[in-house]
Amino acid sequence: MTLGEQRYFNKDWLRKNILRSHGSLCADYEVSKDGSFRSEGDSVAFLHLINVGLRNLENPGYGGWGGRFTWVRNQWRSTPDEDSMTRTVLRWAPAFQNDWAARADWCVKNVKRANHPPKVLLEHAADLKVTEPGTVKLSAANSTDSDGDALTFKWWQYTEAGSFRKQVDLKNGDGGEATVANPEGAQNGDTFRFICEVTDDGSPPLTRYQRVVLEFVSK
Repeated sequence: MTLGEQRYFNKDWLRKNILRSHGSLCADYEVSKDGSFRSEGDSVAFLHLINVGLRNLENPGYGGWGGRFTWVRNQWRSTPDEDSMTRTVLRWAPAFQNDWAARADWCVKNVKRANHPPKVLLEHAADLKVTEPGTVKLSAANSTDSDGDALTFKWWQYTEAGSFRKQVDLKNGDGGEATVANPEGAQNGDTFRFICEVTDDGSPPLTRYQRVVLEFVSK
């Protein structure tokens, strides 16, 4: 766990955002002896049920807040990404912890005072087929926020979840519109998965997504 992620699980964060001044239900949340976050053990199950736009309900291998899975010997098993088995979950930690904090606010704040997540809107299909080398335009420029908050965009390639594991040239990844190059060496049926991550500037900042799957189809 990185230092940036770790702060979302310490006792100061938990007390401020969940345990104190958020109603009796949040106040009864079970914590560790030192007052820090207590792992519930079933996050990989229920976090999949929160539809945030990652499309993980279509296939556990897509990856989402509850992690990413691989079909092994007739069952889905957690897939290790990067350096640990838990990385497929922790990579989303700031987003899902802030989401939890917002839900705690909903227990005690009215609609105008509480923050709500943005809505990420693609201007094209979520599944696209490409047939020749070139560039593909991706756009979520018309995404909205019900609170009127300013939005920041981040497009990135979810390399581990696609069948083509090389990084693709991605331009303007911090804007509403991005372009990706169809790489040389792609084989028929290879897929490239791109995440559009949109975060508002509310308190706490909330993030939602859209996943775009590009499939290379040879002529």
